[in-house]
Amino acid sequence: MSRIVLDRVSLLADVAADVSVRDLESHLAAEGLTLGLREIPEVSLGAFVARGAEEAPSPWDDPADHLVAGFTATHVATGERLVVRAAPRRSTGPDLFALVAGMHERYYVLDRATVRVHLASAPRVVLPFEAASAPPPGDVELALLERLGAELAKGI
Repeated sequence: MSRIVLDRVSLLADVAADVSVRDLESHLAAEGLTLGLREIPEVSLGAFVARGAEEAPSPWDDPADHLVAGFTATHVATGERLVVRAAPRRSTGPDLFALVAGMHERYYVLDRATVRVHLASAPRVVLPFEAASAPPPGDVELALLERLGAELAKGI
């Protein structure tokens, strides 16, 4: 499969995790598209997602939009593949992407992602929202993440 497969009608791009975000953005720019990031990091798409995609627009800017519409990932302990087909976020059930995004490859390593792209010429509407973003996890949340990792490793 190609490293970048663009679906211009749906404004989706299916991308291999080892593609650099800079190369992806250049590829999209040639098509008049963009990821809409605040900065273009010098990392692969997989590393960008694993560290939390900090340069992506905040979900609070447009709660109906999302960076990743679908993905495939491999469990670090068992090698099992997790496949979430591209679909609107609100129709996919539990947010399994939370096991990948910002988890620093603790549970899963991203293989491919279907990312949302935007017309570079279209203005982005940002809704006013003044609450603080999510704080870093505390001791209780970190303990829960460790327990979750142990349960996933057992193959629940």
